[in-house]
Amino acid sequence: MASMRDVIPLLSLTLLKWSDAHVALMFPEPRYPALDFLDTSRTMGPCGVPKQRKPQYTNLSVGSTYNFTWRLQYPHQGGYRITLTDKDGNVVEELAPTNGVEFTGTDDQISQSHKVRVTRACSECTVILERQALEWGTGYRFRSCADVNVLETVPDNLQCSSHGTKVNGRCACEPGYNGDICQYKTNCHSDEDCLNGGKCIVEFNSMVFASCYCSYGFFGKNCEKSYVNGEDECFAYARVHEERFNAYGMFDPDCYHMEKFSDGDFVYYRKTESDVEIILDFASTSWVSIGWRPEDLDKSCRLFPDLEGVRTKRSGDLKIPPLTAQNFSYQSVEKIEASSPSPHTNGTVFNRNNPPAKVAQEGPRPIMPRNNGLLASALHAPLHPMDCVDVLIGAVRNGRIRVQDCYSRDRSTPLEDYYYEGEMSLVATAGREVDGRTVIMFRRSVKEIEPTDHPLGPGRMFVVWAKGQQQDAYVHRVPSALEHSNLKVPFYVDDIVKYHGSKNRGTHFIDFTIPIKLKKSNDARVSISAAAPAREPEENTTSPRNNSSSISPLNIAHTTPTSPYYFQEVDDSSNRAFATFTAVVTALIVLQ
Repeated sequence: MASMRDVIPLLSLTLLKWSDAHVALMFPEPRYPALDFLDTSRTMGPCGVPKQRKPQYTNLSVGSTYNFTWRLQYPHQGGYRITLTDKDGNVVEELAPTNGVEFTGTDDQISQSHKVRVTRACSECTVILERQALEWGTGYRFRSCADVNVLETVPDNLQCSSHGTKVNGRCACEPGYNGDICQYKTNCHSDEDCLNGGKCIVEFNSMVFASCYCSYGFFGKNCEKSYVNGEDECFAYARVHEERFNAYGMFDPDCYHMEKFSDGDFVYYRKTESDVEIILDFASTSWVSIGWRPEDLDKSCRLFPDLEGVRTKRSGDLKIPPLTAQNFSYQSVEKIEASSPSPHTNGTVFNRNNPPAKVAQEGPRPIMPRNNGLLASALHAPLHPMDCVDVLIGAVRNGRIRVQDCYSRDRSTPLEDYYYEGEMSLVATAGREVDGRTVIMFRRSVKEIEPTDHPLGPGRMFVVWAKGQQQDAYVHRVPSALEHSNLKVPFYVDDIVKYHGSKNRGTHFIDFTIPIKLKKSNDARVSISAAAPAREPEENTTSPRNNSSSISPLNIAHTTPTSPYYFQEVDDSSNRAFATFTAVVTALIVLQ
């Protein structure tokens, strides 16, 4: 009879409302896309995602030693093993452990690297990393795969991972890559790569080696963007203005609707002519995020992106439409300017069970992926809060901000849009960290721009939010490796996106496009979307750093004559005189 411990993984499918596990290879380069929630309960073996028709191979040399690395987003109990298999799935070599035991790494359960020596040549092969999660049972695991060639001799032009050249025996990496063999992606190499006063900051065990943190009002991978429409009466886009805006010197709360996510965590939002502006005001000194999808989005959205390579290669003037609840059957084709071909995004997708009668003339009729590596039970299950979500993530460090425009296919850590050949869709961002609170503004078009975007309206959106937890104040519903070992290195580091904890997340429903409601205030003027009333200070249980985490939003119940939202009420006596005059005129007309 199976033990209760072995039954737990099955129970966890219904008990776990939110994701709390992630692992993905960093080197060798993981199979596209770099999803990190590929577990044995929801995805197909051996890798969780299918092999691409044109895989990106990492070339390794027989007899050489490499430092295989991965990112661990949750500190699971247990160890790991690394296996090399051939293209038919047969085991070529057990790379770790090599002493005959099943798993290694149990002495350091947050280890994210292992020295590996490959001794057998292998063409078109697969490296499989398996990670235990013993808190959910001995049979429950996560995996991540990399496509590799193990060569007797690696040509000179491939010794730096095809991203650099050998100079005096060392790799000189081309822009965008770092590491001893140029194996890691990076957004910057030095502060000089970050424009407008930005700083290049190394982020260990992240998806990229280093990122630009931008000065106030600037954003983009290299801080090259800023809001082009200047200032208005509601937000300080270019610089902090303490005298003008009493909400952190950034904005006027009266211009926005406000929703309370949790004690100490609030969101402000407003619709302008064609954009939506969202401000997160969270009790946190780590990363903060918000995501959304249409309320009635179909669960077939999990079939994006196409991981089976079923899309027909077409001329560059075809592109899949954005993912919306209305068009997700993919029965339309949007014509755009020709773009560079991509192995992941070229073509379009149609509903397999209801194909259109006629499509573009060249080539066979496109079909949808069958499962994208998901088991049938997972593919047809109701959408999880993290499934198919457009996500914005922001962090502030030393007065500078990093903002990421992302997409989440499943419970994996959201990937930035450029992983799917997209780009940042924001038109403005700004942020500050003040007294233990992180305040970040995102502004974007209401309409979707590319397949990784969801519209922000019209209508109600399903909204998710989260923020990072901290090493001295983390919460795990089930004991993790952190509760069972003495770690020398902190696992949770501010601003590095890892598991958010069971208390630092939630769901909401918001219509971001509803008009600003006018509201009378005590001084006979009309204010807009008055903020929540001030609350009594609360004891801080989140982090010693968050000394002011109980600060509530500023309660500004009035506007001034200089505000674009200022309206002066008409005196009551004037109203009565006008009503009397109207009645007399009406009576005279009737008598005629």
